[in-house]
Amino acid sequence: MMPRPSLPKAEEIAGIARLLRAEGFECICIETTPDGRVSITMGEADTASEITPLKAWKIQRGAA
Repeated sequence: MMPRPSLPKAEEIAGIARLLRAEGFECICIETTPDGRVSITMGEADTASEITPLKAWKIQRGAA
């Protein structure tokens, strides 16, 4: 019998989400599977009205 894979702790997942929000990502989806894999999907909100000229410039330049 193979040993069970270690799953990430809830604190680690919360820390990742906190860091992604600090970088400006508003839509974050974190999924874990029983075999230990972690999938992180991130994006930005679809509302174009909230994008300031500075945010648009940062997005264009790929800056944080």
